[in-house]
Amino acid sequence: MDDIPSMKSDFSDLIDSEKDALVRIISEIGTPIPRVDRFNFHHFGVKIVNNHIVALELQHQSLKLFPKDVMSFSQLTHLDISNNDIQVIPEDISQLHHLEFLNLAKNSFIEFPACILELPKLKTLKIGGNSWKNIPDLIQNIPKLCSIALNDLKLNQIPAWIFEKKSLSELILFNNYIQNLPEELGNLKNLEHLTLGNNKLHILPDSIGELSKLVEFSCFKNSLTELPSSFTQLTLLEECNLISNRLESLPDQMGNLYSLKFLTLANNHLKFLPISLKDLNQLRTLWIQNNPLELTHDWIEWFENLKSAGCNIKL
Repeated sequence: MDDIPSMKSDFSDLIDSEKDALVRIISEIGTPIPRVDRFNFHHFGVKIVNNHIVALELQHQSLKLFPKDVMSFSQLTHLDISNNDIQVIPEDISQLHHLEFLNLAKNSFIEFPACILELPKLKTLKIGGNSWKNIPDLIQNIPKLCSIALNDLKLNQIPAWIFEKKSLSELILFNNYIQNLPEELGNLKNLEHLTLGNNKLHILPDSIGELSKLVEFSCFKNSLTELPSSFTQLTLLEECNLISNRLESLPDQMGNLYSLKFLTLANNHLKFLPISLKDLNQLRTLWIQNNPLELTHDWIEWFENLKSAGCNIKL
């Protein structure tokens, strides 16, 4: 790109070494990188705080090589290079001592970069959608790791070391071939978000009821025919997505899930709903369409009352 002086003026608050490195990255990808304050709805941008780059997202930039100038960003906490064609992570990524979030998803990696294990502050690691030869057990030794995404990896089972990582608060496993969840799932007492959509699950272990901190549970597009009664012990659960399973019934004590705000049960085999469902006073979304439900007048009246209270209902 020719307009380098203009680019440097756009980042005049950066220290010189980081400014020069960022300009080289912009030249490499061939398009300006916008400044953003948040990455909630952005997948491409840079965030600057106190004259330093603290976050960089380079999704969908057709990168074949890891931009080594990233190593110049000594205060970097957030790096997303997903949806590219990168094959190798340089060893010196371990120099990014402040890195807390790393997204490597959907690239062309084969060998897992051991240098990632040396990132002392890493909390979130997303590595799905690659062709890893192996995912090392040593990941469990990343001291502060609390969120891991292993989606789109053709996994038949969950790596055993996952159940030893008791600090996990988020576990993402959608788009795999997982058929069973072991009872050791209950070891993950700090788990708040569990995503298992589009697998091959037929049953959930009783130990799921031990996940007392679970707030979000997503298990769409599986083959569940029922939920264990222990599921109703998840009293902090706010979001539950069970769309497109084979559920024939729900536990009688579903009303114990009094924190539920989003409950989606569309595309199942439900004929009846438990009476205790009417105790869910926090519901803001309820989808039960495409079930062979036999609804009485009392149920229809309850649905109408929910709608009047602002609940998004699909029957």
